[in-house]
Amino acid sequence: MQLLRSTWSVAPFFVAALALGACGETADGGDGLGGAPGAGGTVGVGGTAGTGGTGAGGTGTGGAPSKTGPRVVGYLPTYRNMDPAALDWATLTHLDIAFANSMDGGGVDFDSGARESIAPLVQKAHENGVKVLASIAGAAGGAAVSGRITPGNVDAYVTALLDMVSRYQLDGIDVDIEGEYVNGDYEPFVIKLSAALPADKLLTAAVATWNGDDFSSAALAEYDFINVMSYDHCGTWTDACEHSSLADTNSELAYWSGERAIPANEVVVGVPFYGYRWGGGTSDAVTYGELVLSFPQAKTTDWFVVGGDTYSLNSATTIATKAQLAQQYGGIMIWELGQDATGADSLMKVIADAQP
Repeated sequence: MQLLRSTWSVAPFFVAALALGACGETADGGDGLGGAPGAGGTVGVGGTAGTGGTGAGGTGTGGAPSKTGPRVVGYLPTYRNMDPAALDWATLTHLDIAFANSMDGGGVDFDSGARESIAPLVQKAHENGVKVLASIAGAAGGAAVSGRITPGNVDAYVTALLDMVSRYQLDGIDVDIEGEYVNGDYEPFVIKLSAALPADKLLTAAVATWNGDDFSSAALAEYDFINVMSYDHCGTWTDACEHSSLADTNSELAYWSGERAIPANEVVVGVPFYGYRWGGGTSDAVTYGELVLSFPQAKTTDWFVVGGDTYSLNSATTIATKAQLAQQYGGIMIWELGQDATGADSLMKVIADAQP
């Protein structure tokens, strides 16, 4: 989920897709998107009051048993490797599959090439106590979804979403409607969807702070937790900067938990598993896995220049710091799992090592 700013002429997801040759709706450049109680606490996964209950050993929601500890929410785009064996089930608590936007016959579904992979993923997730949600919209899918949440179409759309949840035995819906599409139709849609979802299903959202005031308090109140997309402060569409600094993350968390009064245990800290390169009049998005293979300093440094090219990322050191910070909030969210390094260099390993 890459952030979609109203001042951009092209959605960053789409820009990154062009730059990296990615398939599907999103790209290696990350997505705009993306819940544990206060510091030192534990929570049943998905366990906000009135759904799964809080506290160690809480019952959680949906088809998977609860894990204890902070949430670790990972997005997996359907153009990535959908093999269940490729995922770190021991660390994950929630898997958000991005995106379910296909409109076959007025329904909602994942891309046709990914549909046969969903059931094995859900089964493996539930065996490991991990909740699985379908993420809708994304930066590239906002226009299509916006036409379905209008007053004349919203009831049919909510029904189609419920059908998809039942069909794949999912644990809920993640709403990744971004930018200009967080409009007057957004709140009524969220309220309708929340009311229609069974009580044991989760409703979450990816939110961006740059247009945070567009999200009404009434809509935000319907979510079990929100995933704060604390990245893409610059990218291929801008000059070079630190696109996901720790200072920016602290500021954004203060906005959502302070000014917007979202309980801290419902605010999930979003981190990027990718960076950006600027140089020679061009720019592109680069996965962490690619960066750490070429530049050992990517393990400890967020900003460096090599051969005239400037790089911005979250190093393993910064991910560790943010993972510890997330324990004071609702957990940590990753865009996206397919961008990670393997083995000892894996950022998921860094997150796992930072868990209490």
